[in-house]
Amino acid sequence: MRPMPINWISTYLYCKRKLYLEQAMEIGSSDEKYPLKLDLKYRIFDEINSVDEEIVKSIKSFKKLDEIQMIFRRKYYEIANVIIEEGEESLSKINYSVANFFHEIWPFILKEVNFRADNLFNFMIRRKIYSDELWKELFPKHLSEVRLENNMLKGVVDRIEIYPEHIVPVELKNSKGPNEGVWPGDRLQVEGYMILAEGNFGKKVKHGFVNYLGSGEKRLIKNNEFVEDYLSTILDSIDKCLKGKLPNFVKNRNKCTKCPLKGECYKIKS
Repeated sequence: MRPMPINWISTYLYCKRKLYLEQAMEIGSSDEKYPLKLDLKYRIFDEINSVDEEIVKSIKSFKKLDEIQMIFRRKYYEIANVIIEEGEESLSKINYSVANFFHEIWPFILKEVNFRADNLFNFMIRRKIYSDELWKELFPKHLSEVRLENNMLKGVVDRIEIYPEHIVPVELKNSKGPNEGVWPGDRLQVEGYMILAEGNFGKKVKHGFVNYLGSGEKRLIKNNEFVEDYLSTILDSIDKCLKGKLPNFVKNRNKCTKCPLKGECYKIKS
């Protein structure tokens, strides 16, 4: 069995029928532009991750927050511009312009600018150090949109916090979390990222986080030594599900309210 995308786990636990429609019946996956746009996005963020050291070391003295934001913004604009222009021919084949893609990706890049600039500025204010020393002492360092894979799982974790002795995967969710803890699918997703991150980076992963942006809460998930066996069981169940018959509707029809596949789903009899 090839490595399975981690995001299939949360979809499966939320609604098996939705996963089946998307992956077995390929309903809702007809956007031919999506794979190319996703590849360009990941290439941009790979490059953004690689220039962090260069940017931090370039700050030789105290700068205001808006000045630091502008440094990141100019560098990220340059990166995005080069990579999108390299993809111009491929974009034109799917009738998508460079300008359209740039306007689509730029808000994500601006969020990254603000996040990294804020982190750097606050650290610099506390420690009053600059340039090489600032980079050496700056923790956590951050990577965003990180592609991870092993022989069982693959996925793209939203953010990884890097400390001297360990790393912490962080998944960002636009929704609100439950009253306590995290949603089951989110837990398994982050636990999967912990396994992948430890294998890919060769550093200890003690815990991860789900950051529920809808409620402004960052929820801790501790590493579980037994989770790999449980994940393996879940992946086997997903594999059997996708090779079998269309699952029944979920019992909780409230889940259907905002589902983008609701129209198609309700037309198909189980």
